[in-house]
Amino acid sequence: MRPPGLTLLESALLDLSTSSIASFADEHRGETFYAFGFDCNAEYGDVLLCLNTESDFAKTSLKYIAEWAYGPEDLAELRKNFGDWQYHGFNCEQPSWDKTWQPHKDAMEGYIFSEEPSDEDRDDFIEAFLRMVCRVLVQVERSGALDRVQQDAGFFTQVIDHDENEDEAEARLVDVRTQMAV
Repeated sequence: MRPPGLTLLESALLDLSTSSIASFADEHRGETFYAFGFDCNAEYGDVLLCLNTESDFAKTSLKYIAEWAYGPEDLAELRKNFGDWQYHGFNCEQPSWDKTWQPHKDAMEGYIFSEEPSDEDRDDFIEAFLRMVCRVLVQVERSGALDRVQQDAGFFTQVIDHDENEDEAEARLVDVRTQMAV
């Protein structure tokens, strides 16, 4: 069994992402965001688009300080934790996303969970997929799609896989950005 073609996945993800961001921006005028990210679970082909505001982060921070005695270091991690963002996976609320992305997810899961690829081949495909998502992020940035959402001065973007080390994810994105700058 051959892995799904990344060129097709990249094109579909770029088109879906820019469309989802545009729809979201139209519905959330007046809100200002500090970050955007792709929250992935690559083994399952999941790609969740995420945005958060400073006011939503402040509310979450107060809750975590009160309930779990979060300190400054914990809050710095929380700031980048997609799962705690107000608009985590906003693309999943848009009917066109699942309808269009599901066949790609099915193809990825079919490959990843089949008995044919070795563990090394699976890991290589997952890494290639995450690098592709990073390329899509750079293309989304360059396309101006994110300009449709109001951004704080320190606005940042990121791509991270489920339970991945943040430093590894950041290094991957930096490497992809460098390759795409050439």
